[in-house]
Amino acid sequence: MLVKNDDKFFFYFIFFCSIYCLIIRIYFWKILNNHNNQFVKIDQTSNNRLFEYSKVKTKGRISSDNLSKNLNYDIHDSSIYKKIDDLYVHESMFYRNKRKVVNKLKNKWNFPIVYEIEKDKFNETLINKVLQNIETETCIRFAKRNATNKSSQTVLKYFLGKTCVSYYGRQYSKIVQGIFLTKYCQNWKSVIHETLHALGLIHEQARYDRDKYVKINMSNVKRGCEKNFKIISSAITSTYNVSYDYGSIMHYHPYTWSKNNETTVAPIDDIYLNTLGSSGTASFNDFKALNLHYCQKKCNKTIECKNFGYQNPNKCGVCKCPDGFQGTLCNVKSKGKDNCGAIKSARNKVGKISVNGSKSCTFHIHAKENEKIDINLLNITFPKSRVCKANNCLEIKYKKDLSTTGARICEKLDNYTLKSEASKVVILYKSTNPRNSATILFRIYKKKNLPWNRKKQ
Repeated sequence: MLVKNDDKFFFYFIFFCSIYCLIIRIYFWKILNNHNNQFVKIDQTSNNRLFEYSKVKTKGRISSDNLSKNLNYDIHDSSIYKKIDDLYVHESMFYRNKRKVVNKLKNKWNFPIVYEIEKDKFNETLINKVLQNIETETCIRFAKRNATNKSSQTVLKYFLGKTCVSYYGRQYSKIVQGIFLTKYCQNWKSVIHETLHALGLIHEQARYDRDKYVKINMSNVKRGCEKNFKIISSAITSTYNVSYDYGSIMHYHPYTWSKNNETTVAPIDDIYLNTLGSSGTASFNDFKALNLHYCQKKCNKTIECKNFGYQNPNKCGVCKCPDGFQGTLCNVKSKGKDNCGAIKSARNKVGKISVNGSKSCTFHIHAKENEKIDINLLNITFPKSRVCKANNCLEIKYKKDLSTTGARICEKLDNYTLKSEASKVVILYKSTNPRNSATILFRIYKKKNLPWNRKKQ
């Protein structure tokens, strides 16, 4: 039977509409399925802090392609926990192609960031305290969503998920952007880590300059996880001249995604091995980077902070100071929480620091400008751990930038020598064990110095 032209047009119209509806149904089914199942196939995955943004122009729409390209995955595997001494947050990343670039202000959040927590799924007090901590350390502001606080901007929502996952930076407008956390992720370290991803912070060992600081041992990486250790080019990231930080909460520990229990990420300076992944919260430089990213225009007048501090965006007349310094401009040397430290001058004659017991002390060693300091860790006694605990270790800041986390030592160590990069060294003795101790020798560095284990005849 022949079909008239009008009827034929109507027939094709109905046919194509049906096909279109079927495609749409499949499309949204895949998105919902991704929400429940996309975490099964994952890969485990940083002298400037990096922020990363999506170049994808979504125009407010979510697609499964965009989900896979812009999500950062973090996994918590109890079987892996048994292999290390400290419960480090195991991170993974469904690695995306290189379509990432600073896209003006599109991926920055407007303040306050409206957030929501999936009802009856989380310890809301924990999440609220994490957000309060970020507010205290930065100009970033959050506002909890409620019936009277319905926002037209992107809402950041914490969901219970099958793994830990977060986008990098603000992704879409006028929709909910999720942070997914498993029951294993409901701790301070995991919540703040994923929240910092949402604010734009990426993994430290993905930095374009990381090869100056760490070596990636690809032969030890589990098959299928290699992409997670790729460098992110400086051409597609923003930097704020913040030094590489081994103690960043965004840094992998040395055994992340190891197939043989050998290191996958190893520091060039081996004294930093136990520092990687050791922070239980955001480091000074993590917050410093966020402030440079969001808060540089917060204060009308700038002040000059000393010792690598930065202007407090919440109190513009004072500085935020790295561990070891205090005062309005970070120009006062701290002696530690228990005021048991000391300020020492390095000379040709050998000086000595001895400390023991359960206490928190800060020691400063300084030399004349342009001089360097020769250090001998004569005898260090701390409980051995593959990843140090920040509150129970000896930390030596001997790099030029004193804002970065120092080398953390949590083991028995004898006669280990270091040379400072500049004329200042900060030593943080943080001990929760009365049997811990440290004996350190120091002097001005000279090429003609005898080795520490030799005496003049």
